[in-house]
Amino acid sequence: MYKTSDGGVTWNNALQGFLTWNDLYGLYFINEDVGFVSTGFGPSVAFRSSDGGATWTTVSTTGFGQIQFLNDNVGYARNIANYYNRIYKTTDGGLTWNIVYEVDQDITSFHFINESTGFIVGDSGFMYKTSNGGSTWQKINPPYAYYVNVRFISEKFGYIVDDYSHLYVTKDGGSSWNNVLLDYGVSGITTVDGDVYAYGAYGTILRKNSELSDFVTLDFPSSMDVTDSTAVVVSFIRSTFPLSSAPSYVESRKDNGSYGPGFQIKLLNGYANEGLSYKLTHLDADTRYYFRFGVVNGTNQVVTSEAYFNTLPKMVTGVEDLGSSSLKIYPNPADEVLVIENDGEFSYELHDLLGRRRLVGSSSHKASVNLSGFDNGIYLVRITDRLGTITAKVAVTR
Repeated sequence: MYKTSDGGVTWNNALQGFLTWNDLYGLYFINEDVGFVSTGFGPSVAFRSSDGGATWTTVSTTGFGQIQFLNDNVGYARNIANYYNRIYKTTDGGLTWNIVYEVDQDITSFHFINESTGFIVGDSGFMYKTSNGGSTWQKINPPYAYYVNVRFISEKFGYIVDDYSHLYVTKDGGSSWNNVLLDYGVSGITTVDGDVYAYGAYGTILRKNSELSDFVTLDFPSSMDVTDSTAVVVSFIRSTFPLSSAPSYVESRKDNGSYGPGFQIKLLNGYANEGLSYKLTHLDADTRYYFRFGVVNGTNQVVTSEAYFNTLPKMVTGVEDLGSSSLKIYPNPADEVLVIENDGEFSYELHDLLGRRRLVGSSSHKASVNLSGFDNGIYLVRITDRLGTITAKVAVTR
């Protein structure tokens, strides 16, 4: 085992004066001073150093093929064995180790994302998860294969590698898997600041830069309750990585316009799985608006594709708002028949509040509109004549 103190420029034997007659299988340092090494088969021993490798003491008569610490005290290890593969746990910085899982099947790799949550893999599609520090384990069903490495970025987002160099990814904690890479020689995977590195034989080192879009999904946005001056816009966010005070927002623009400052909706923390909505106000009537949602986490952001809606023409609420116009709409509320009177020819449309056109027609001077097929509620009547277009609200009640 060699150690560098200058970023890899030079290396020195860290086991100088320390003699072992066996290969080293496990290596892990908590910090510059405290670390562990382990031999393999016969004899199998784990050693601990508290002075950067200058001296070593025996802490276990079991050989560890893999060691991982989550903090100065809590760590896990995997033994080396042909039978009775075990996961060990320490809560005192590696001075003592206790078995938390044992199985008569190969455990080839494990990874913990925190003190409580960890994953183990092995042969014949073997994969389990613990959420309580190893007290209990739940089976996961990846594609059938002999897995040699596992690495999770969060409780939901993780990778596994099989012995044929297939790299699989899950974004739902193992419920589903996708094969994202086949590169012969790849046998291991690790992550640094969210970026993923796959490595193995033949000098293979592959890197994938992680984007926020790898962990966060925003549904295509939609609009509802559109009026002549307001609209409610909605989307839905899901994340497979815990967010930290991440602002969600919506921004809008007129047709042929540009986006201005957005409107913050809320700050998101932890795993997101919720709807986002915002009421846009002070809009111009009879105008097309484009809008999109976004979320920012640190220096990264995810933005949806654009959607659009058309605000309604300026509306009147009833006969009393028509002023000196010859147009009359009555009765309001209406029951079975709505009467529209106007000087000369005109056309009319009835829409529900979702913007769906329910009826269209035309007349000269007077029209009696049959409402028998309409449910109770508010509808919009759009009337066009030689002078222009006017929209009125009409209630249907029975």
